[in-house]
Amino acid sequence: MAGFMGKLYIFGNTKTAILNPETLIVEDEINGVGCIGPKAIQSNPTGLFWFDQNNIYSANPQIRKIGTPILKQETQGWTILSDSVKASAVSGYDSNRNCYLVYFTNGSDHRVWSYYITTSRWDLWETDYTVYDSVQSSDGYPILLMENGRISKHLGGNNKRDWVFESKKLSFGTGTTVRKKLKAIKVDDTSRSQTSVSYKTNDNNASWQSGTDISSSFTGSNNSAVKLATADKGKQHWIKMQVAGENDTAGSNVKAHALSAIYKPKRPK
Repeated sequence: MAGFMGKLYIFGNTKTAILNPETLIVEDEINGVGCIGPKAIQSNPTGLFWFDQNNIYSANPQIRKIGTPILKQETQGWTILSDSVKASAVSGYDSNRNCYLVYFTNGSDHRVWSYYITTSRWDLWETDYTVYDSVQSSDGYPILLMENGRISKHLGGNNKRDWVFESKKLSFGTGTTVRKKLKAIKVDDTSRSQTSVSYKTNDNNASWQSGTDISSSFTGSNNSAVKLATADKGKQHWIKMQVAGENDTAGSNVKAHALSAIYKPKRPK
């Protein structure tokens, strides 16, 4: 149960009722939208957020399914996670980043689905241990109660973590039925030595491919680029690109500003 914008939201496993708290009249009932439990709910100035076994939601006051983009994500997608993993998940909120956070442990992976409310973007983060509960600190960062009695201020440190960006399957506006001749991938980053680029294609998607480093062929000392392997440069339907940044050094803050692919479309026969 949660109050938001003068209404009372009553959650069941698969149903939500919206009540007028003064008259206790049920103003709306939504079937198929429930809530796992109290630890799934976060109310903040931008909306009411929660999740159930099927999706992740927001209300402001209209209810939206904000988790749809990550439902079938290959890595820790919401529908891929088991019911028990989602049942033990915990929500949080970082007001400094304006992010709704969903902490969960899947096997030995302690992960966080982060929803950047401003642009409706999802990111997958990590924690060091299983999270049992969270509260918001006075400076806006989430305080986490973790396994073995550990307490941690999440995201409040000065040092940055290593990061990985993974694109979706890109067909460059021509659909997956039209083949393209893919040549190279280029990244505008802040450190060539601490940034790596890899890719997958529809003909070679079992693992990430590193290609051949051709960074020196482009202007700028920080740009990174790879040429696709000969076997992957042919007529492909789609490509996925991955960029990873290493922040192993104290005070390091490696960034990537733009990611592009050089390709030539093929006319359908």
